Amino acid sequence: MSKGFLTDRKQVEKYVESELSHATEPGWSFRRPDSARLWWVIKKVSVPPGEWFDQEYSVHVSDDLQWFMVTYGNNDVGMGSLAQEFQTARVIPKSSLQQYPLRSCVQFIMQHCKPNEWGYT
Repeated sequence: MSKGFLTDRKQVEKYVESELSHATEPGWSFRRPDSARLWWVIKKVSVPPGEWFDQEYSVHVSDDLQWFMVTYGNNDVGMGSLAQEFQTARVIPKSSLQQYPLRSCVQFIMQHCKPNEWGYT
């Protein structure tokens, strides 16, 4: 791993924004809902009739900048429980991102895993 790779918050923010701009396919857009957090939402903006309206994937980076997580396949159906509080996610250590860039990880997840769906309850 080269020294200086994603060593500060600004580098991580710039990296994630660049990677998501390459990973996001037509019909999807990404945004950062809270600039205080290292969290991005990739939302389906072109929803075909018959599909749920609120579909997204989320990208989170740990505060220590060592772990990159993409959530998928979660929803808020039901009354709420401890089981619902656990989020399904794929996690990649920062050390792996030079071999497998974040854009490849996000593309893989979007091709093979269902998005989160919110707004049921």
